[in-house]
Order: sequence, then C-alpha cells, then structure tokens
Amino acid sequence: MMLTDTVKSSGFNFKNNKLLRFAKMFVQIRNIVRFLVVGTLSIGNVWALSLNDVSFASLPGDRTEVTLVFDGTPPQVEGYTIERPARISLDLKGVQNTLVDKYHDLGLGNAKRMTVIGTNDRTRIILDLVDLVPYKTRVSGNNLIVLVGAEGSGVVKSGGTTAAASSGMSPSMKAGGKTLTNIDFKRGDKGEGKVVLNFSASDVDIDMAEVAGNIQLKLKGVQIPVEFRQRLDVVDFATPVQRIDSDVIDGVSIVTIKPSGNYDYLAYQADKQFTVSVEALTEEDVLKRKQDKFPFTGDKLSLNFQNIEVRAVLQLIADFTGLNLVASDTVGGTITLRLQNVPWDQALELILKTKGLDKRKVGNVLLIAPADEIAAREKLELETNKQVAAL
Repeated sequence: MMLTDTVKSSGFNFKNNKLLRFAKMFVQIRNIVRFLVVGTLSIGNVWALSLNDVSFASLPGDRTEVTLVFDGTPPQVEGYTIERPARISLDLKGVQNTLVDKYHDLGLGNAKRMTVIGTNDRTRIILDLVDLVPYKTRVSGNNLIVLVGAEGSGVVKSGGTTAAASSGMSPSMKAGGKTLTNIDFKRGDKGEGKVVLNFSASDVDIDMAEVAGNIQLKLKGVQIPVEFRQRLDVVDFATPVQRIDSDVIDGVSIVTIKPSGNYDYLAYQADKQFTVSVEALTEEDVLKRKQDKFPFTGDKLSLNFQNIEVRAVLQLIADFTGLNLVASDTVGGTITLRLQNVPWDQALELILKTKGLDKRKVGNVLLIAPADEIAAREKLELETNKQVAAL
C-alpha cells in the first residue's frame, strides 16, 4: 500500500513540476509581449508628428516670418532666448525632423541662420540673430508660424517693372566711407534680370563668384546700412532671378543673387553704379557652352600603364573606339599613363601632346604621326595641288 501511494505521489509531483514549468514559460512570454507592445506605443508617442518643410519670408520692419510645416496639428512650443549670442531656441516635443538640411542661411537682416536639430524625443529649432528681439508663434492648420522681430520702418517693395530698397542717409553714410546707397531690380527687354547696385563712391572693390548655385558679390570695404540688410523678392518679374539677399556676415558686406534654372550672367560698372545682368539659357545653349568649354565627347575609359609602348596604347584606343589606325613608322617610345574615367578623345589628345604627335581623321581611319611630319606632308600636298591646278 505504501509503495502504491509513493508511486502515485511521484506521478503527481512530476505533473505538478511540468505544469509549473509551463506556467513560468507563459509568464515570461506574456512579459516579453507586454514589453514589445509598450515599447511600440512609446515610440509611436515619441514621434507623434513630423517636420516636413520650412520656408522663410521677409516682412517690413526688419521682421522675419518662419513657417514650419508638419504632417498634423503643430505641438505646443517650449522656447527660450539667449542674449549673447543673440539666439531664439524652440523645442518641439514628439516631433521627428525629416528635413534634409541641418543649417538654413536666412540672410534676412537681423535673422542670420536657422539650425534644425533632431534628438531622441524632440526637434529643436535655433534662430541666430544679430540682436535679440521678441518673437511670437501662432498655428495655422498644419503650419507653425514664428514671427521674429517687432514692428519697424524698413520696407521692401516688389511689383511692376522695378523693385527697390532705399532710404535716406544712414549714420554710416554720415560718418563717411564707401556705402551701398540703393538696390534696384529691373527686367530687361529680353527677359533678363538686372540687379543694380548704387554706391557712394565709384572705386568699390567687388569680388563676384558663383557659390552653391548663387551669384555672390562681396563688397570689400563697403558698408550696407541696416535698412538694406534684407531679402528682396523679385519672383513676380518672371526673370531668372528669384530673390536678392543683402547682409553683413563676419564683417563682410555680401549681396547674394538667387537665380533659377539654367542661366548666364555678366557684370559691368558705370561710375557709381554696378549692374549684374542674369539671362536664361535654353538646354541647347547649355549644351553648346559645355561643348565649347569641354570639347571632348567620347565614351569614357581608364588607362593605367607603366612604360607602355605608345603604339600599343594607340592600338588600345583604336580597339575601344572601333576606328582603323594608321601610325607612322616614326611613332615610337614609351609612356606612363594613369587616367580614370576620361573621354577617349581626351586621352588620345593627352598622349599625342605628350609625345609631340598629331592626328588626322579621314572617315573611320585615324592617321597618327609626328606633328612636324604631318605639317610637312600637308604642305607638300598643297604645293602639288597648286602645280596640278596650274597645268
């Protein structure tokens, strides 16, 4: 009897242990699932919104309007300001930054630059200013609009056939020195955009260059009054020029012309007036100018040889292009090449110039010989043709 009870008791304990293991496993699985669900919900809560776009506009009174575009109703803004350096910082909790660029140059008078930083649970907007000014925020649909600056007297006009930003004497002008006195914009007879700068003196030093797709003018030793440090929007004129930004960056006066599409420009000065004319180019114009600047249009190849015979590398190019090659007996010597992804006609030109050779192409036959040999042969042919013509 006791043996039977012991066996039954052992079987019961075995079943109990098995059920206990299953129970523990169930609890572990439940905890894992709960952790995953909570984690997913928390991530969803962190990225409740996305910042998808941003735009800027210059308003009268040296004010700047920044529009932040979200994929839903904008969040509550938590902001603070710093006086030195002058800066406005805005925290947008639960917003994911999807903007490509981190830095955005404003060039809008007092507003210098905007920085967008994405962190673990928020997006931070930092506005760098020349001088600290008040700001306001408001919501319009899915847009959060930040208005930087108080009411002022500066005015930017746009419309008609000319646009200008001008004012009377500034303290810098009264103190003497070279000063920008007026910025004007006109549409030319052929649809070109003309940016006209007037100065207080004729001997201004202007460094003009293309920077990041813009035409940048550095006005060395020239002061830009505060009322001119703003953006002039000239889109309505239907020219290649979209806007003109004037500002002082790191002590240097800079005027930036923002064109669109394909364009070309030229600049000229008459007395105290400096003009930049920007014209639109068609695709054909662009292609022709590229060919004029870089006339090589062959398929690209790579050549990497040490002391290879010139005749051998010429044969390689002939095989690559499918041309028939005739090389003079006087073509010889070796050459070292390291060319990566260059048009074959440019590679051939480099080889010929290096070895004092020249080429003539007749149909699909390429004749290569020393340059003086080809010149002598052509001279002889010319004289022969003249004698035949005389008969």
